[in-house]
Amino acid sequence: MANDREYKSVALLDADILLYIASRGAEDKIDWGDGDEAMVIADLDKGKAILTDTVNAWWQMTGMDLYHICFSDRVNACFRNEVYPIYKLHRAGYKRPELYDPLSDWLMRREREDNPHRPYGLYDFLEADDALGLLQTMWNQLGIDTCIVSIDKDMLTIPGKHLNPNHEDPAIRQVDLEEADYNWMTQTISGDRVDNYKGAPGIGAARAAKILDPCYGNLEAMWQGVLQGYDDQWLKPNWRTKFQFDDPYVEALANARCARILREGDYNYETGKVNLWTP
Repeated sequence: MANDREYKSVALLDADILLYIASRGAEDKIDWGDGDEAMVIADLDKGKAILTDTVNAWWQMTGMDLYHICFSDRVNACFRNEVYPIYKLHRAGYKRPELYDPLSDWLMRREREDNPHRPYGLYDFLEADDALGLLQTMWNQLGIDTCIVSIDKDMLTIPGKHLNPNHEDPAIRQVDLEEADYNWMTQTISGDRVDNYKGAPGIGAARAAKILDPCYGNLEAMWQGVLQGYDDQWLKPNWRTKFQFDDPYVEALANARCARILREGDYNYETGKVNLWTP
């Protein structure tokens, strides 16, 4: 790829989803009819073909000039594991599809060969979501048009353009800063079962909306509403037992830091240190 100043528009693709689609799609099950578990056969060439086709399809949906793929760090633990000790702990023991890692290595190698200047987004201690968020917010500030392509609702906490390829009629959606912050605060108070951070125990999406809607567009006011929600639940003995920390403020802050997909300024590219959000 050319240097940043020569970029016109870039589709930012979520490698986690791409690799899952390709590695699962390349599997075939053979049932021998003997009562034993079906055998899974994985075809690497088939996975490469699915991956290539999906990358091109997603890119074409955006109409952007270039694409850039963002990966999760598979070597170092995500910084969120220190922020919130049970983050994604419910996935312990889960095995990725057999071809996930081989396809990831192949895709990285291909992108390095095709785009030696900037082959892909991969940063220490970060997930693909964070790489997507950092690049979108940084490049938008530089005047580069971008669009995040992912099926993950967490990405809607990042301002800018988004496209969900799983929608029946995929279209680019513009998320402004106010909506992004609202979505982030919603996740902070109601939690995320998929990622296993709990939010304020007993507060779901409906109550979160009642708390946040009156102060939409004002991050400080929304944060104060979030804190009040945690305080209220802390005073209820049946919900207090479900807190992960011994203080409702610490609980709220840990959830906010987990829910925040990183934006420009939240990460030191030289040291790999995350600048954790502080109110």
